[in-house]
Amino acid sequence: MRLKNRKMQSAMEYLATYSWAILFIVVALGVMYYLGFFSSQASSIRAQPGSCSVYRPNGAGSTSYLTLAGSCGNQLPQYVALFNGNSHILASIPYLPSGSEPVTVTVWFYYENTPNIMLLSYGNTSYHGCGDGNYYSFRIGVDCGSTYIESDPWCSQTCAPTPAPLAKGTWYFAALISNSTGQTIYGGVDGKLYGKTGGVPSNILSTGQLVIGMGSDGSNLVGGVSNVQVYNATLTESELQSLYSEGIGGAPINLQNLIAWYPLNGDANDYSGNQQNGAPFNITYSSAWTSGYNAP
Repeated sequence: MRLKNRKMQSAMEYLATYSWAILFIVVALGVMYYLGFFSSQASSIRAQPGSCSVYRPNGAGSTSYLTLAGSCGNQLPQYVALFNGNSHILASIPYLPSGSEPVTVTVWFYYENTPNIMLLSYGNTSYHGCGDGNYYSFRIGVDCGSTYIESDPWCSQTCAPTPAPLAKGTWYFAALISNSTGQTIYGGVDGKLYGKTGGVPSNILSTGQLVIGMGSDGSNLVGGVSNVQVYNATLTESELQSLYSEGIGGAPINLQNLIAWYPLNGDANDYSGNQQNGAPFNITYSSAWTSGYNAP
């Protein structure tokens, strides 16, 4: 009996001594689980900066014999670009379409600030209001009355009817297509694309510059951006669905019409083979970004 009591006493002393350590470990594991450290996404192999690019054997601007080079298996990127509300990336793209010429822009993003958020813009950045701005903006929650993805070419808004308001801290896919028949905005939610078609943006002037994360009307982004792709063609809904289904690390499709590609995986370089690297301002790159991302 004495031996049994002594063992029980020793066990109680052990628990008293190490209970705080055990509690700390449990709490730490819970926090790590909440932040996504144990998810398959966080533990999967990440694509290193510059691991995939478009090879243009005939040089920048050429469209023959194009191929993807490197590791292009749609892996999650190692990094994404973070914007603090006073950040942007300026990209010079001489081939950027203007007026009603066909264009498609796709982007992955999340936001943390109050809507009135610019994803990207191009055109005449000397914004003077409707009628003389000639300015294309791709944004969230400015005129559509809710946090829905929208475009505004020369004050002709189109709003993508996603099933619910977009949530802070959650990654979304967005696509803008425009041509002489109109503009269509797509938002990717739960593996599906939701689109809305609007008017023709015939007055847009291309200055050859694309701005990511900031607009001249005061709309800025606090959040993250990844995998910006620009095409001088109207991609079909089927092509956009395929691109969305590839996930945030998806490689471009329709390489002949790809004019710029900014994965933003640790840098602002253009990996389309057209050598149009972006200039980052107050941008940081983070590898801890997967908690708000769910693959389509």
